[in-house]
Amino acid sequence: RKEPELASLGIREPEEYSFLKGSQFSAPGIDDARCFEELKEAFKALAFSWEVQLEIFRVVIGILALGNLDFAETEEAASLKSDDALKTAASLLGADAEALRKFVLVRRVKVALDVMEAKRTAAQAKAVRDTFARLLYR
Repeated sequence: RKEPELASLGIREPEEYSFLKGSQFSAPGIDDARCFEELKEAFKALAFSWEVQLEIFRVVIGILALGNLDFAETEEAASLKSDDALKTAASLLGADAEALRKFVLVRRVKVALDVMEAKRTAAQAKAVRDTFARLLYR
């Protein structure tokens, strides 16, 4: 988080990521800084270029940012409470923010030969967000 080479990722404090709520952020006897150095050494030993390493970190932080997408339920459908997490996640994942918004909030339904769009409820949008994050993490 405090590594200068990772500053471009805008990594936040762990408490600020919804997917990490309820987690223990420090463990007795574990030196996170040392573990991070070991991780970077392992990447180097495996001949991962800095660009590949940065892409891995970008995806992980992008997944965490996806978890911060928060939905409101209106009479018609779900909407995002804020665009901040959407823009952050899209940027980190290399996606278009409006395409990501539509992906989460709108589903496509095929009826006979026609394809129609239907707005998702907040529960459906959360399920899509969570499923997408799990798929990226795999």
